[in-house]
Amino acid sequence: MRKILKNFLIYFLSVAIVFISFSNCKNIYVSAAPYTEGIMFGQYYRLRSADANLYLTMNSTSDADNVGCSLQARSSNNSKQIFMLGMNSSSNTYTLSPMSSSSRKVLSLANNSNSNGVAIVLKSNTGASIQGWNIDLTTQGYFIKSYFNGKTISTKSHGTTRGSTISSYDYSTFCSDWQFEPAYEGRSLYFVTTTLSTKNNDTVNRIKGKISSSGYSGERIDLPVTGNILVAVPESRMTVFHGHGSEGRLELNQSNGEKKYLYSQKPTNGDMSFSFSTRRSSYIMFISCKSASKSSTRESMVTAASNQGARCVTGYVNNVAGGEDYLEKMMIYIQKFPDMTLYYAMKNADAEYTADQRKQENCPANVNNRYTVGNPNFSINMN
Repeated sequence: MRKILKNFLIYFLSVAIVFISFSNCKNIYVSAAPYTEGIMFGQYYRLRSADANLYLTMNSTSDADNVGCSLQARSSNNSKQIFMLGMNSSSNTYTLSPMSSSSRKVLSLANNSNSNGVAIVLKSNTGASIQGWNIDLTTQGYFIKSYFNGKTISTKSHGTTRGSTISSYDYSTFCSDWQFEPAYEGRSLYFVTTTLSTKNNDTVNRIKGKISSSGYSGERIDLPVTGNILVAVPESRMTVFHGHGSEGRLELNQSNGEKKYLYSQKPTNGDMSFSFSTRRSSYIMFISCKSASKSSTRESMVTAASNQGARCVTGYVNNVAGGEDYLEKMMIYIQKFPDMTLYYAMKNADAEYTADQRKQENCPANVNNRYTVGNPNFSINMN
């Protein structure tokens, strides 16, 4: 009996110690990273005013507190126009730090006022609530709303001209929408999942060079194994899949002659589904037949990539012929005009086909064949 009582006492004390230990851990926690579809903290972006077509720009490269910002025209590799999206762990919100700040200062309200018209300025990052920003989708891009007072980063007096001052105001569709454009650095992947002809191989190499000259790493991976895709795509800001496809799947020819598949969902026979993150991806293009069509049991590849977080995805409803030629035309415009949006790069590429060509079911410039999910009204040129 004494032994039973002793064991019970040991068990009771053990439970009590565990309970006390956990109860004293109430102040130990890890903040979750903020989440917004199409953008990701830790990445660099330009902020383009959706209405003015001008860019949020620091007024000086000075790293001093209280440097203001304004709308200016885009200029290549301008550190005053490139911002790293960080995290304010105190409020689980975003921070915006210009590359021009050597000490990683952040955009902040100039003071603790709840009024409209408070200037947006540079300040040392203290984790204060006036430095935290909630970012969410709008029909024209994103709004950037202060965690402190709910006002949005906007232009003073609804200004849309070069030099307009950036301040905080109640949200307005006229001056508070911003496009986040990838900037500074980023990995790009061009997966060739089949054996190409000499002509198509040369075209792909030219595309790769144009992607690289637009600020990306410009990597090409031929006949990838599923592990290549699984590991690499979540780190990529621009990805192209080029090969044979059908509704809900992409064919992956292997170097040993075997054939694997990347499914949109519900994989079979040990193959892989598109279940990995694409949140870093600003743009994904499938140059594959029926990549924008679903099967009776699976969603389309375009839908799957979009659902995993990619900001904008393009594929084809029907069979496609010459999709690589179409992408090359797009990249020529993007390389030549760094601020050209994906939307206008497609429009200009379309115009290089005749009306009769655009009516062909398998033409990449046929708007009933090419299908894009997401908002293409932003530039992917990072320079």
